[in-house]
Amino acid sequence: MKGELGGPPTVLGILVGQVIGVKKVPISINRDGKNWKVEIPKIIKGTVGTIQGSDPDSDVVITNTNYWIAPDVHIAQSGKNKYRDYGRNWEFTGQSAEYMKVEWAA
Repeated sequence: MKGELGGPPTVLGILVGQVIGVKKVPISINRDGKNWKVEIPKIIKGTVGTIQGSDPDSDVVITNTNYWIAPDVHIAQSGKNKYRDYGRNWEFTGQSAEYMKVEWAA
């Protein structure tokens, strides 16, 4: 659960100090125009929207990066975002965000 088996997610292990629980829950992720909506009932409800570039029809994208997840990173900002579970109650509204196309293969 902390990247012990290797592969690209291994780098996430540095972000995990203690695993406080694991649940099997439905996750809903939907695109609505230039926004993404995510929901895990009674746990997470939030949105992320792209940042408009100098051309109104394109988003701000950092391309050709050496980012371990994907080379092209879309810059975004969170809309209303709340997380509540395991005794935590966090608010992420208005924070910076990013998304990218992920293609992992063995």
